[in-house]
Amino acid sequence: MITNATAVHMKDVCFSHSESCILHDINLTLSKGEYAVVLGPNGGGKTTLIKLLLGLCRPQCGEIKVLGLEPSLALNRLGYLQQNFNMPTGFPITVIELTMTGLLGKSWQSLFYSKKERLTAEAALDKVGMLPYKDRLMSSLSGGQKQRAFIARAIVSQPEMLLLDEPTSNVDHEGKEILYNFLAEINEDATIIMVSHDISVIPSAVTSILCVNRTMYHHKSSEITPAMLGFIHSNNDSCACPVELFAHPAPIVPPTRRQD
Repeated sequence: MITNATAVHMKDVCFSHSESCILHDINLTLSKGEYAVVLGPNGGGKTTLIKLLLGLCRPQCGEIKVLGLEPSLALNRLGYLQQNFNMPTGFPITVIELTMTGLLGKSWQSLFYSKKERLTAEAALDKVGMLPYKDRLMSSLSGGQKQRAFIARAIVSQPEMLLLDEPTSNVDHEGKEILYNFLAEINEDATIIMVSHDISVIPSAVTSILCVNRTMYHHKSSEITPAMLGFIHSNNDSCACPVELFAHPAPIVPPTRRQD
């Protein structure tokens, strides 16, 4: 049942591409304020799931509601970080200019951003520790710095829901810890759905794990169980590169939530 507290509702959703079944019989309900991690093998349908929530793909059957609306109607309330954002080498855009492109409702009648838009972008960059680099060209940044700039772009409009597809790619271990702690803070105001192939660390702020391998297993906890791993690896011979497994996961402790 969909209520005002429902962030995502998917019922009997199926999606195929070129006669190949990508996702089948997907049922999911997430409440507002949840922090969900999507795990699964390559080719299992993780990115397709995100695209369905964004309205970039339309299911062949089933129902999808995002924040109570059809996905395409909820776009102005979402933030999105896509996987492997490709930017032409040497493209002359600064960090703050990239961030401002994430502002919704920008009037393209002017070639210039307003002072208010610039201050909003600076605030987003400050949250991800990139404010000192605001005037640097994107092409001059390291992989981790670029990823943080793209995250600033995703949060600059203060979305109600943040969809992240592999946000820790090109980020070292220290950068991952900073990112996870930052996301725990963002989760105070926004629902988060984060795709990952790396289960070496599951942030303790996570409320749900969505195991996706053609279909879905919704585990309402941050604990990885043997049954979940078996589900991820079952019946998918096309997946040559499964999720990464580590014997001794190192927990990340999120910051203490602010007391109002």
